[in-house]
Amino acid sequence: MSERVLVAVFATPVASFLLRYGKDLGYAPVLFEPDGARATDVEGGFEAVTTVPELGPEADVVVTDHDRPELGEVLKAVLDHPTRWVGVLGNPRHAGPHVAALEALGVPDPEI
Repeated sequence: MSERVLVAVFATPVASFLLRYGKDLGYAPVLFEPDGARATDVEGGFEAVTTVPELGPEADVVVTDHDRPELGEVLKAVLDHPTRWVGVLGNPRHAGPHVAALEALGVPDPEI
């Protein structure tokens, strides 16, 4: 069985908690922060990458900031991989900006 991977997207306080707890649960934690200047905002010595890491069916991806301007491009790049699960944190009572961003990038509805 392959090692489970938890990818937190964007360096935020939520990402810090997710990566720390993911490690405790046996995941290989990875921070994906496309802005290299922000990659150091997450403490704990976690691997930080500025491009989409190699993802497979053992990967769970959590986007921790739904207001970043690069959200659509980041999600589109993640959806090009066979991940187990992709989630975006946000308020369930409001349509997330990621839906419109993905639609504008031509991502088919079933993938969104």
